[in-house]
Amino acid sequence: MGTSPVQRICLIGRDRHVADALARTHHELVGTPAEASVIVISLRGDELLDVLPSLEPLVRPGQVVVHTDPRMGAQVLDPLEVRGALCVALAALGDMWCVSAVDELGTTVGTLLASEMGGVSIVVDDSDRPLIGHVAESLDGARDSYAEALRVLREVTGDEDVASRVVREHLELVARQLGV
Repeated sequence: MGTSPVQRICLIGRDRHVADALARTHHELVGTPAEASVIVISLRGDELLDVLPSLEPLVRPGQVVVHTDPRMGAQVLDPLEVRGALCVALAALGDMWCVSAVDELGTTVGTLLASEMGGVSIVVDDSDRPLIGHVAESLDGARDSYAEALRVLREVTGDEDVASRVVREHLELVARQLGV
């Protein structure tokens, strides 16, 4: 299978995982929504909702608009869809991307972009997005807890290898206990 045509993608937001994933694609990253064929909004909650009015006058028919808030579905982008944008919700859980869209074309575009970013995709209903958001928050919380444990162990032991080993072994123990 060949690669898709090169798109001009504007990333709005600071999500490092999304930025790194987009950098792995063959697409061109551009600085402004006006230059883009695809706008990816990697903001969550009120930040996402607050940026939408400023994008309304910039969006043109056929432009793809993607948001990455795991708690919200594609419906949140309705103000842009009525201006002709193809709207997709694409949320990362590691390298698995949860895709939802208002139509089959949007789902296909989201699935293709997830694949190009090196991930796999699952299609979820907008009604399930709050549950996906809960999963994302739980995983983020676990990551933050492990990062804090590693920081404290480094400080207490003064030994990077010991601190890393303790955290790694605990992660492996948790994985075994969960059966994964």
